[in-house]
Amino acid sequence: TWTKPADVTWVMVEATGGGAGGRNTTVAGSGFGGGGGEGNRSLFLASDLAATETVTNGAGGAGGADGADADGSDGGDTTFGSLLTARGGKGGTSLKGGDSGGGQLGSQTTTAPPNGGFSGGGGSNGDFAGAVSIIGGAGGGGARAASISSIGGVSESAGNGGDGNFNAGVAGSAGSAGGGGGGGSTQDGGAGAGGAGRMVVKSW
Repeated sequence: TWTKPADVTWVMVEATGGGAGGRNTTVAGSGFGGGGGEGNRSLFLASDLAATETVTNGAGGAGGADGADADGSDGGDTTFGSLLTARGGKGGTSLKGGDSGGGQLGSQTTTAPPNGGFSGGGGSNGDFAGAVSIIGGAGGGGARAASISSIGGVSESAGNGGDGNFNAGVAGSAGSAGGGGGGGSTQDGGAGAGGAGRMVVKSW
């Protein structure tokens, strides 16, 4: 619970949704990275806010489990009462890297890099790094076949994406706190989990 301080005029809320987990495959294939959590911020007049607001920090999504062809789980939303929401990233799937919390797609082909969503970065396949982000979580890297592994994206002020891994039995890396997406894994080992979301409230 956030409690409004006395004698303040402005309140700035900066939030990042939870990062999503990457996909795990048990054979040489495509282990796509999870999407980064959306970044969102808003400036409020303190007089417009209640005395307290409920804060929910979005959980990071689990990576696809070792020993199974499994998609990553979505990240949770980070919320400041009903006034501001930063959506969680989408898990890596058998078709593509996970969407960012802002809804943009990750990389679906081997000919184009992943797109950045609304502040959050999309997850990647094994040919490109996860998408970068400014205030949201970055996308996780993917892994493809048995020869290519990509690094996670980088966020300027939130969580970085985890790296993908194509080595047999080696897990993808987890995304860092602040909504980074988890890295994908191919040839088993388990995919990386997404990083937890984050909220910062400043008042003056």
